[in-house]
Amino acid sequence: GDGPPPAPLAQLGESGGGSGSSGGAPASGGDSFDVVLLDDNMHYRSMRRVYHRLARDGRLGCCTLCLPLPLAEALRRNAARQESARVADATVSHMAEVLQWPDPARHPWECSTISLPSASSSGAGAEPFPW
Repeated sequence: GDGPPPAPLAQLGESGGGSGSSGGAPASGGDSFDVVLLDDNMHYRSMRRVYHRLARDGRLGCCTLCLPLPLAEALRRNAARQESARVADATVSHMAEVLQWPDPARHPWECSTISLPSASSSGAGAEPFPW
């Protein structure tokens, strides 16, 4: 690939750790940023908190992106997957029940949350689900 290999998470934000400088600022003389993307449901707040603390300690920005979707739509999309990629309906339903949505009013560290609802999540009375 182009450029140096990515820096381990622990080195991001340190001088010389990856292409960016401390705090995720642009590399000197350039306009690039180091970005770490975690793709996970992180259905419990404590799971997300670990990464927010890592970012804080590394002087990096951190944002939680929520993609709410009604449970019925999540189940429909799951059923449309190839059989080898499907998740059990009980697992999808359980996730919908136990997911702890970000609540910045009670947990200020969650204030950098962005929610991008899909077109199918805007129905009245729909239960959101992050898929």
